[in-house]
Amino acid sequence: YGFQRACQLATAKELLALSDAARLFGDHKEAVTPLHILRRRFASTTDASAAAFRLGLVAFERKHAYAEAARWFEIYMREQPSGPLMGDAFGRLMQARALSGDVDRAREHAQQYLHRFPEGPYALEARGILSW
Repeated sequence: YGFQRACQLATAKELLALSDAARLFGDHKEAVTPLHILRRRFASTTDASAAAFRLGLVAFERKHAYAEAARWFEIYMREQPSGPLMGDAFGRLMQARALSGDVDRAREHAQQYLHRFPEGPYALEARGILSW
């Protein structure tokens, strides 16, 4: 009850912080609650888009739900095509597609990633995916 109540009263930035704290302690269930609340209460904001990215991270890192992670990364990319997390979202999307076994889409994303971020942190991995 206390955590839920805190989430209902929190600002968008506080919701992001609550989620980050829960993620650090390995509680992915508590990490996603504030993010879903943030997306509902503060829809169409940059913080809501950041919440989509973080939902992708939780799905990817904690739940190994790669198709779900890909969906959240795509949402972030659609909402913030020039956002500060675009490179990371694109790289993670490519990884999620590869890990979920969607080789064709992983290759497509790898090609697009290299076009946009030829020297980005996921470039080596993108080149590896393209060599499959």
